[in-house]
Amino acid sequence: SQDIYLIIGASGVSGQAAIQAVRNSTENAIVLGTTSSSQDISHCDRTICNINFKDPESVQKIVASVPKDSTIKMMAFIPAKGRVAMPATSATAQQVNDSVAFSIIPMLKLMSILKPEITVCHSAFIQLRFLREIYG
Repeated sequence: SQDIYLIIGASGVSGQAAIQAVRNSTENAIVLGTTSSSQDISHCDRTICNINFKDPESVQKIVASVPKDSTIKMMAFIPAKGRVAMPATSATAQQVNDSVAFSIIPMLKLMSILKPEITVCHSAFIQLRFLREIYG
């Protein structure tokens, strides 16, 4: 059995921080990272490219890429979409629905199918001062 650390949204700032945290704390970690681009992600053992949660097949593509005999020790779900640090109170109903479809629904599907031991989720669909400091 392999211990897998799955980082959804691994090419972003938060994804890179998650990869670094795993590498610093776990010697034999196998890190799978996803990206919406077609380029490999540094410090990942394997990159699952062209993931776009607007495409309903993306969840199955991720599931199919996880070795069958593995245990997902941790899934970090931090995909990027929309305006960073936009207050949720300023969002339209359509923006909220789009965000739920892009972030919440795929996360719940992946949790249900892969059954990670730990799931860490982060959304930029909130207004936090540190996000303004990070992203400007």
